[in-house]
Amino acid sequence: LFAKAGTEELTAPADSLPDEGGGAPGQRQPGLKGRNFAEFYEGVLLAADSLKQTGVSLNIRVYDAERDEAKIRKILQDVSDVHPDLIIGPVFSEEVNLAGRLAMFQEVNLVSPLSTRASLVAHNPRVFQVVPSRDTEKERLAAYLSGVKQGR
Repeated sequence: LFAKAGTEELTAPADSLPDEGGGAPGQRQPGLKGRNFAEFYEGVLLAADSLKQTGVSLNIRVYDAERDEAKIRKILQDVSDVHPDLIIGPVFSEEVNLAGRLAMFQEVNLVSPLSTRASLVAHNPRVFQVVPSRDTEKERLAAYLSGVKQGR
């Protein structure tokens, strides 16, 4: 998903959701990642609708790279011409690395909706993860429990 404030709202039909590879485009794929992406996408659409009700207008574009590096490069070229205000995705870590370079170059924030790889955010301040890495979860849980034990 690539979002830019604008005068019209575009939302993609459900059949443009990325699949897990091996399924028909738009067909919800079994497995955690396919379900999680669909839920994340639905949440984005709900947020966009809420913003629309407050008078904010968005132009949202959805692309399916089909886990094809040539397609993701073409999509990123198209996106670089648009100069989006925010990039949400790509879904898969390999594609996030490529999109992260564009985000850094264009000084636009990129939200990685599903990846938990800490390396994606380690050296790129423009990339944000929705789902923290397991190591980050462990560290934060240990810090929290330590604080609870000490009465904080």
